Amino acid sequence: MRLRAVLVSVILLLPMPMLADSFTYTYTGNDFTNFNASGEPQVYTTSDFVSGEFTLSAPLADYSGGYLDPTSFSFSDGYQTISNINASDPTFYVLTNGEGAIIQWHITMYMNGSSNYDELGTNGTIGSGGADFGQYSDNEFNYASAGINGTGTYGTWSVSTAATPEPASLMLVATWSARSFVPV
Repeated sequence: MRLRAVLVSVILLLPMPMLADSFTYTYTGNDFTNFNASGEPQVYTTSDFVSGEFTLSAPLADYSGGYLDPTSFSFSDGYQTISNINASDPTFYVLTNGEGAIIQWHITMYMNGSSNYDELGTNGTIGSGGADFGQYSDNEFNYASAGINGTGTYGTWSVSTAATPEPASLMLVATWSARSFVPV
């Protein structure tokens, strides 16, 4: 009985799991209006557009700007998806306003395969113009591409926050759970 009391006291003194916030910035562009193809069938339609998201471990600061190194990202142009798993040379550059909202951005990413060169991106300035684009290519000469550019063609940004358990805290919970089943 005494061992059980000690065990309960120790369990109650263990820290509760810590939660770390992650901040996901989501972009939704407008439908493509410009199309081009050479040596490839056109794979894009007027229903395709650039959309995607990137996640940071801290929110973007007010009136800040610069290159980012997201913990994860995934963007699509309606035909292909490029993410932190299959991307090469991703570039994330943003500027924010006084509320930390993205007002200017330049995001591009590539996916190089053995015989293809795929690319998609978005850039824009709120209140001015933007350009979203996607390109699929099976070699350096044959490609299909689509995009939208000009004044008022930029998409919209939103941000969401999620609390996720930190790995060290998860270990404490696992230890705590294992201890709670020890026979006394």
